[in-house]
Amino acid sequence: METLDELVRAGKVLHLATSNVEAEQINGSRRADEKLGLAHFTGVQTEWNLLSRGVETDVVPAARTAGTGVVPYFPLPCGLLTVKYAAEKPCPEGSRFALIPYFAEVATEENYRKVEQLTRFAGEHGRSIIELAFGRLLAQDGFASVIAGATTPQQVAATRATAVGRRLRRRGTNPASAAL
Repeated sequence: METLDELVRAGKVLHLATSNVEAEQINGSRRADEKLGLAHFTGVQTEWNLLSRGVETDVVPAARTAGTGVVPYFPLPCGLLTVKYAAEKPCPEGSRFALIPYFAEVATEENYRKVEQLTRFAGEHGRSIIELAFGRLLAQDGFASVIAGATTPQQVAATRATAVGRRLRRRGTNPASAAL
């Protein structure tokens, strides 16, 4: 951390960020930074989406307590929430699911069932599942951005059109969570 602090103080680095850390690491780093007077992490990237919500109980609260912003990645879990994949159809040739084994691990029966429920829920509320996925994340406090991971210019345009100005309003219990 001292080396990173030196880079910040020298003006070579504006802010420090990290990714894929546990709550204990966020807390420990913040305590050490405060004790030693070092620059601290201002951002953390973490996988967070409608199907992968484990960070909501530990990483996100720790980041908020530490004053660290959260930047979610895989908001459409490897394209599963784009509804271009279906349980009964093979993965499209050249897709992430077809090319990278990690992505194929997301394609479980349980996740396909959840996608069906979320698609139905979004439709009942006049939204697409993509709007629901981005809107739920963008409605959270302390977010600067969501990393979309588009692979074509058309996906970038569609993601931008969906995300800009489409934050979901927060009203008590999250209805998208209740849909699962």
